[in-house]
Amino acid sequence: MHDFTSHVLQRYWEVVGWNPYNSYLHLTSTSSAVLDFPLPSGLNFAISASPSPPFFTTYRLRALPQLEGSLGYIFASTDEEAPALDVGSSRTISIKRMAHRFRVLDAPRAPTAKEEIWQGGVRVDTRDYLLYGSMHVPSARVDALYTTRISPEMTFLLTGRSYPSRTFLQSSEKAAQAIAGDAAQASLSRDKTAGRMNVQLMLQRDTGKWFTEYSYSAFDALWGFRVLHNFGTSSSSASISESSMPSESNGLHTEAVVSKRGVEDDREGESGVGGGLKGRFSAGAEMFFSAREKSAGISTGVRFTTLPEPPASQANGGSDQVPQPPTTLTATLNPMMGHLSTAYAARMTRDIVACSRYDFNVYSYDSELTVGFEYWLRAARQAHQPATASPLTNSMSETAQRIKQAASDVIGSVSDSVKAVNSSREDLPAEQHRTRPDKVLSPNTRDLSLRESAGPQSDRGLGTGHLPSLQKERPQPNLREHEPPTSVSSPTWPSPVSSEMTTEESSSSTRDAGLPTKSGTVAPLLALIKARISTSGVLSLLWEGRMRNTLLSFGIRADVSPSALASNESRNHGNALRSIGMEITYFATGEEARLEQERRNRRQQ
Repeated sequence: MHDFTSHVLQRYWEVVGWNPYNSYLHLTSTSSAVLDFPLPSGLNFAISASPSPPFFTTYRLRALPQLEGSLGYIFASTDEEAPALDVGSSRTISIKRMAHRFRVLDAPRAPTAKEEIWQGGVRVDTRDYLLYGSMHVPSARVDALYTTRISPEMTFLLTGRSYPSRTFLQSSEKAAQAIAGDAAQASLSRDKTAGRMNVQLMLQRDTGKWFTEYSYSAFDALWGFRVLHNFGTSSSSASISESSMPSESNGLHTEAVVSKRGVEDDREGESGVGGGLKGRFSAGAEMFFSAREKSAGISTGVRFTTLPEPPASQANGGSDQVPQPPTTLTATLNPMMGHLSTAYAARMTRDIVACSRYDFNVYSYDSELTVGFEYWLRAARQAHQPATASPLTNSMSETAQRIKQAASDVIGSVSDSVKAVNSSREDLPAEQHRTRPDKVLSPNTRDLSLRESAGPQSDRGLGTGHLPSLQKERPQPNLREHEPPTSVSSPTWPSPVSSEMTTEESSSSTRDAGLPTKSGTVAPLLALIKARISTSGVLSLLWEGRMRNTLLSFGIRADVSPSALASNESRNHGNALRSIGMEITYFATGEEARLEQERRNRRQQ
């Protein structure tokens, strides 16, 4: 799962309207999320809080195999007109937002400009920025990050890392040995990183069609340059707002781009692949040169990804098969190292994603095949229905009361109208007594006539046919044919979505997980299971889910290669387990913590 710092940073980018996934650095992010997912090591705890939306604190503790920890602070300054930087809580946040998962990349577009605020000829709106700092113990390492938007198309990022001096580590080591004796941990003063400090500068520019990145690392004087070009994106997309509109083309849904200056449908660079998949190509490269070590590096890559399915097309149909399976194909090449890598990832069904990657070295002929999958666990339909039964039953009882009140009002109005008719007929001359009552009544009174509601025409509207004898014997008002008085509002039926599902999780499940079920609802997500295995024999399993108010990750790594199993058998033990770890994460806002404390107090009472 993403740690709290990464979650806040992603939320900040969403608020300011910046898309970091358009960089060449994230060219293979879809396959890496399935095949290169990190596993927790040992026993880890993470607790974070937000006393106010701009300020966040985070604490991490690693209990096993050795005691380590960190303390961090985050401050984010955004425009007052922008949405609040609400990161949610571990009790209600969608698991999809926190998990490293396969995702369909949105069509690239240029970031929108921030609205300028002028007062008295002076621009008063402030620049968005985020500050982060943390200190690790017992290593005393300090990490820092600063990012800001310097223009609508450019973002500046500064990261730093500082290690304490060797003298400080030696004094800390002596103090630890004096307290713990021989049980003190290994010497930190022998670490090669003691006394080092590194600062990295990064400047990113995004125009939608091009994404360029310039970087510099002060420690080894490393200069870097990355570029990514997205084919099929119009250069005028700086002023477009993307609208997911279903457009039929050869039986497949495509995506139409609606411009503020007009309607554009730019199909340049979009091609059909395999079984007619409609997608978009991207190509990029990166180059690095170290002036200190007199070395350089270069790599190139290409990516094909299908177009995101419009929400309108997802709402049609009831099967689990996606009309166009979300698919991503990538290929990268490092010519200096001779390394070639190709990857394929696709969503096979609504909740299953499969991925494979093949690595090959043209110099040593070494190769490796890695396959993996991710599977989303959902609540059973039987367990999902009771959550909707309670609010629906309450609403039905309220609706029954409203209908009963409406019926009594209608009957009262009808009886008053009948009395008015009788009194008016008594006042008429004798020759007019033979006239039909509807000739005397007003149009509004005629609509409430018992004789009109019991006539054969209204029975034909109900599909019962002609029943004159029954109508004459039982002249009763037909509530279905009469609208209730305007004072009685029509009942509002609740949406059949579980109360345990948040709006964010419900919408993201429908958008990212595929098609809704036949009943029109999507069962809430419970957990995510990931697995990968390679020809080297390394097997990794990961489970991510929610346990009460916390997020839980549990991972296992094992070596199941024939050589490792044979070695274990020769040593008279068959333990192929290499590592096991668990991480528990809890975070909440100040308001959420206050509400949780009130709920606990009510339970105790």
